[in-house]
Amino acid sequence: GSDGRIESVSGDLTLHYRQSTPTRFQISITMKRIGPSKAVIAKVDSAKAVRYSEADIAKGVASAPQSVISFEESFRLVDSITENSDSAEAFRIFTSLKNALNMDPTKAKDVIAKINSIKDRDPSSRRRLSVLFGALAQAKDPGISNLLADQAETCPDNYCKIQAIAGVNSHPNPTPEALDKMLDISQKSTDVEIAGNALLAAGSAGSRMDNPGSELSDALIKTANDPQKIAIKAAAIAAMGNHGSTDYLPVLQKNLGDPSSTNRSAAAYSMRYIADPSVDKTLIGVLSTEKDQTVLRDTLKALDYRSLSAEDYDTISKKTLAISDPETQKIGARILVQAYREDPRLVESSLNAMAAAASDADVKAYIEDEMRKIKADRAAVAKPEGGE
Repeated sequence: GSDGRIESVSGDLTLHYRQSTPTRFQISITMKRIGPSKAVIAKVDSAKAVRYSEADIAKGVASAPQSVISFEESFRLVDSITENSDSAEAFRIFTSLKNALNMDPTKAKDVIAKINSIKDRDPSSRRRLSVLFGALAQAKDPGISNLLADQAETCPDNYCKIQAIAGVNSHPNPTPEALDKMLDISQKSTDVEIAGNALLAAGSAGSRMDNPGSELSDALIKTANDPQKIAIKAAAIAAMGNHGSTDYLPVLQKNLGDPSSTNRSAAAYSMRYIADPSVDKTLIGVLSTEKDQTVLRDTLKALDYRSLSAEDYDTISKKTLAISDPETQKIGARILVQAYREDPRLVESSLNAMAAAASDADVKAYIEDEMRKIKADRAAVAKPEGGE
């Protein structure tokens, strides 16, 4: 309006989560300001305003009645968790622990002590450990990633170690020290599960750092090329995908021709974040030459992360239809459907052609149903107020 305020909003908001899976949430929004007709400014007597520090605010929040329980109460309730406990209650305990750790990271040592006090590994005990490790993994303080990395070395058994390594893998602010410890564990451990998961954690940690250093890239490339490390080669390749550095492109391209379909699959999927325009054509080329369905599916999943052209989508449509497996075809169809949802002009002709040529009835029905829903959603958003 004339006073600078927004009168109305209409459009789509798409949230694309980079981590783990190419998950997108799309929300159609239509809003219109209904009043007041003039801007209203709250009148505040600044002379009477009370200034609060962050500590005052935290103290007030901590003392206010709320559904989130205290740190001490959370500890008591952890012991009540069983394999049959309600998920909402377990999540409430986890959330309380996480919030307490974010307010006071020194409490992390108490959580570690609690973890070490749980000696059993029955389903109920494992669920308690999962809640405790989960709270540590989601706490923001970088130092907590170091505690998790230390725990990965000192835990008495594989279950505990894997939980600690997974915590480093998902920690929002891992330190270089935690990353280095993951690399150290991956090279020293003779247990394939431990070593492989440590590599994956190192790759994920590196992706969350502005400059993880060349040691990470060097270590992953060296491991993937080491014939003595064949048991964790696929994990090293997958860790490259978690990190996403262009340093890995030659190694990944080479391993697209590896005799092992597991390694080929890992190499294809690990190209998803590589910021090099040649990757798109390389992955699309795999759709023509590869015969293994798992590799083909992971190639398509990698392509779903890429920013593709209309020509690329048309090629994917044709090459996907040439693959006989219906499940693989459906993954290709999903990629085009998602692109259609974001920009119909980019893929509409390719998607229509794919639906017309699809030999599998389920794939054909899926495309037609999704296109119908998307068109209806867009029509509803575009319909003017009061329109029929």
